[in-house]
Amino acid sequence: MRKLFPRLLIISFATGCVQTTETASDNSKPVRKLAWYDSLILEYIANNDTGALQQVQIDNAGEIEWKFDGMIETDSINFMAFRVGHTAEGRFMTDDWVYIDSNKRRLYGYDTGTDSISLWQKK
Repeated sequence: MRKLFPRLLIISFATGCVQTTETASDNSKPVRKLAWYDSLILEYIANNDTGALQQVQIDNAGEIEWKFDGMIETDSINFMAFRVGHTAEGRFMTDDWVYIDSNKRRLYGYDTGTDSISLWQKK
């Protein structure tokens, strides 16, 4: 019995710990703390002059979201690549690409016409 009690105590503590997720009071989506790069992307969305993202907002085509696409390493900069877009008919539609310098925490926008990226600055 002496050996059984500590084991039962550990099992009861382990099963008694339940992980919970906070939810917002106005909807049932979980509340997620924003990372530093999320705030950069939100600022970009709010202040960009890219036609595709503006059209999504005008058309009310859906909520603008972003998805991490991977790390891109160059000789001098490590970029985090994100697809910015919206979900339509159950599919994520990419409207824009952004790249974030993970060391200097700067956001670069992708220009499809020139197939290049340039430092984005809030206007």
